[in-house]
Amino acid sequence: MAKFDAKSFNDRAFGAYMSAIPNVKLNRLRESMAVVSDPRLAEAFKNQSQTGSVYAILPYFGRLGGKAQNYDGQTNLSPERTATYEQGVFAYGRMMGWTEADFSYDVTGGVDFMANVRAQIMDYWNEVDQEVLLSILKGVFGMSATGTGAIKNANKAFVDEHTLDIFDIHRE
Repeated sequence: MAKFDAKSFNDRAFGAYMSAIPNVKLNRLRESMAVVSDPRLAEAFKNQSQTGSVYAILPYFGRLGGKAQNYDGQTNLSPERTATYEQGVFAYGRMMGWTEADFSYDVTGGVDFMANVRAQIMDYWNEVDQEVLLSILKGVFGMSATGTGAIKNANKAFVDEHTLDIFDIHRE
């Protein structure tokens, strides 16, 4: 079979393209909406309110806490202060592009190869996002085994404090 611009075609008779090869990746983590965009982050970078860089620090108010005290008319109130926190965030970008030659349209009897690209673009970026999320999770969960001495202990403490191992829950 003849090829033009990596496209198979028969110069005598050409069958119609039926559909794209099916996508077998599920990308359930990405599609679950467990991770969504945050307008506060977009605003921090869009308006360059931090410094115009790819890193921003966002302040947060702490939650109210403490034990409620009895109001009996004799006991003095012991007020507590609120805490504030900050979180560092960064922006990164990924890029990819696709092109098709005009002649591909002509030689295949009017097949719009860019329509095929448009139909698959969301799936493509979902796969890229899913791979990034899984890499981040692999790094976080792998921290408990990295480093030596105090750093290894700190890494393990972070993982123990900020993650939930559902493996043992599932076995019960």
